Amino acid sequence: MTKKFLTIKDFIYYGKRLYDCRRVINYRQVLVFALRCYAHRREVEELLSFILSNDIRKETLDQQPRILAQLTRQWFFSGSKFHERLALIRTSWETMEEHLDDESLRLIFLNYGTSWTIYEEEIDEKVLRLALYFEQGEMREGCFSIAMFYDEKVIYHINLWFMPDAEGEISAYIGCHQGRRDALDINRNFTKKLHGCRPKNFVYLGLIYLLQAMGIERLYAVSNKGFY
Repeated sequence: MTKKFLTIKDFIYYGKRLYDCRRVINYRQVLVFALRCYAHRREVEELLSFILSNDIRKETLDQQPRILAQLTRQWFFSGSKFHERLALIRTSWETMEEHLDDESLRLIFLNYGTSWTIYEEEIDEKVLRLALYFEQGEMREGCFSIAMFYDEKVIYHINLWFMPDAEGEISAYIGCHQGRRDALDINRNFTKKLHGCRPKNFVYLGLIYLLQAMGIERLYAVSNKGFY
């Protein structure tokens, strides 16, 4: 039976893995994290039980313990509640696991810097590809990302998650999309190379094809007002 983490001591253990305690100021963040977990220990226990019941999820927690902060911090969208974040984290994992094999999931979630390529071609003797990945810096707005890489540099990316919509249909939600700040000339060049398709549109096209292959028919986006 999976151990239940219901004590402050257990929460402090995970808090220390989340924050670099070589900096004294981070002990405050550990305490805040532990108190939030204790106040919502039912949801935290449910998430931990879910994560620890699967090898890839467990390895992801070992490598990126910050996934626990997705539950305890008010991320994803403005006013998000603990039970809403718990549901969308679980739904995102379950949806990905339903449609992708273990090898693909490992490329997305494990070993920092790896990704699962869904499209690739060569432009000007460098590789252009669309890929899915999961990194610490993108966890505030999504449970995974799709990005356009060129010469292994991210040119444009979208962060998203899966959850049921108001009608109960499993849907994709975009938490944010962003391009490189220094990529104006790169974007112009790619727009020419891609026959008038801008990098932003190229990534969105790849996302739509991915969702179609997964049988996801609805795509939503967090508004500026709803951005946390």
